Amino acid sequence: MLKKALTIPLSARGSGLPAAISARGGKDGEGADEKGRWHYLVTDCAGIRPRLDSCYSKQSKSSAQRFTLGTVVEVNRRRKAGWTKWLCLTSGEGWLFDVSPKDRKVRCVEVEVQFGDWDYEICADRLFFFPPAQ
Repeated sequence: MLKKALTIPLSARGSGLPAAISARGGKDGEGADEKGRWHYLVTDCAGIRPRLDSCYSKQSKSSAQRFTLGTVVEVNRRRKAGWTKWLCLTSGEGWLFDVSPKDRKVRCVEVEVQFGDWDYEICADRLFFFPPAQ
């Protein structure tokens, strides 16, 4: 019995968190809006398309342009559903998610944006950077 439990592939076991497809309300504070101001960096190589609602379905996909890798977006509301945080864009373009409800891949990460005048000295042979977002 123990041997059988240990041989189940990790992907089949799941994370133990509920797979919430929608964040429209729930128990224990899930689906409740958290209001504030945050910035998120798009980390998905293919970019991420906003949704009309905090729901993972084909009907909620927006026709708006994708946010490309390296784009920093501003968020004014967040909703938690399972392992996913739904992020309402301040621009009014819709909702993004940080972790995909479908495959649990990280699509956006929270970042701190700072402004200032800084001088840098490169101390490496090679330097990698994200081009500015359009």
